[in-house]
Parts: sequence; C-alpha cells; structure tokens
Amino acid sequence: MGLPSGQDIARAMGETPLADDDLWVGKAQLDDHGKPDAKRLVDVSANFAGKAPLWYYVLAEANAQWMKAKGSKKGDAANQVPVTLGPVGGRIVAETILGLLLEDSHSFLNVHPAWQPPKAHSGVYRMGDFIKDA
Repeated sequence: MGLPSGQDIARAMGETPLADDDLWVGKAQLDDHGKPDAKRLVDVSANFAGKAPLWYYVLAEANAQWMKAKGSKKGDAANQVPVTLGPVGGRIVAETILGLLLEDSHSFLNVHPAWQPPKAHSGVYRMGDFIKDA
C-alpha cells in the first residue's frame, strides 16, 4: 500500500521504535516464565526485520506496553492492567480525530472556538463530566 513501516513512523515522531524482539505474533499473554506466549514477527518472515507494517506495529506497541505494565504488577493487580495504545498508535488516532474536527466547518472547534469546559467539582474535567454535560 506504500505506507511507511511502524518503525519509520516511530522515528519520524521522535519515538524509539520497538525492537524486532518486541514484535510478537499471537495472543497478548505471557507464558509461565513471564515471556510472550507467541513467536516474533521476524520469525514469520525476515522481510519484516525493522519494517513492521504500520497497522501491525500499532497493535504490537499496545501489546508491548501491556506486557511492560503487567510485569511491574503482582497477583490480581497484574490481571487488571488495561491494554492501551502506545505513543505511535495513540498519536495517530488523536491527530486523525483532531484533523477531522478542524476540517469540519460544523464541528464545535470551528463553531465555538473559544469554548472552555466548565469547572468540575473535583477541579479536573474528565470524559465522564463531558458526557454528563452533553
């Protein structure tokens, strides 16, 4: 499709790309020894060395973050670690949504550019506050 690799995008964003040893194919789980219960992407094909497809990289980055966070927890706390997007995937999603909002002449950003969220009781305006106000 002509898209740059996940590692190329990470470097362009100023992020340190995941190493090939951190790009796994399989379930987001660890074996009994705390190692990924999967095989490396480069074991599927050497053509992926340093050149993971972008869509795959975004998923693998989230998995790598999950494994790192899970490894710092013990017992039930380890089972409660959420899987979230990493820096590359999160930025792609955020910039896509922001770009759509900026290009839409009917979006709130263009219709009411000076709008500020109201002060929440806790002093912090969270997504739940936004949904409640909507």
